[in-house]
Amino acid sequence: MLKSEGAQVYKASSRVGDSLIVLRYSFEDGDGDIGYAEDDLFAPANFLVKFYEIENGEKKPYLIGGLDTLTFNERLPIITPTGKDKSIKALFEVYIPVPIFLGYTPDSVLFESRLEDRAMNSSNTVATEAIKLNY
Repeated sequence: MLKSEGAQVYKASSRVGDSLIVLRYSFEDGDGDIGYAEDDLFAPANFLVKFYEIENGEKKPYLIGGLDTLTFNERLPIITPTGKDKSIKALFEVYIPVPIFLGYTPDSVLFESRLEDRAMNSSNTVATEAIKLNY
């Protein structure tokens, strides 16, 4: 959890289309220090999304080749408002193509996400409900 003026992330919804999972998030940040400049080549991802498979009711991280956890991290741009009030309330979506699983067909998946500000404070972690995939 960030300091009181920091970000709070809320899961809004998730849905599956024909070949796309859409994760919809809303967040609030009191001091507006979210995102990095496009030319900041060394800035880390600041919206961190972990991917889990659900197999026989058990949540397990999905490992690429059995070695590395699959993530869908994003680097949000600077979205600090101009003016005196820097607080932000925003909604954004992350699109994940289902064909990325390449022959891997879990019954369900879920995603856990958190947001980090430029001071490297971390929001709470939110999780989607299990998302049933139809192949």
